[in-house]
Amino acid sequence: MHEETRLPRNGKDFVLFLAIISILSVNIIAPLIMGFKFGFSKEVYLKPYK
Repeated sequence: MHEETRLPRNGKDFVLFLAIISILSVNIIAPLIMGFKFGFSKEVYLKPYK
């Protein structure tokens, strides 16, 4: 059986992986969705969601 080596193998790797995915989703994916809906501007990016 072939063992997968690309996945996080210990706790430290998992935390780093989770942090990278979280940063990407918060700072790239969410602003893209909001930008397409409300327009691309710094005010839209920095405005908290209510």
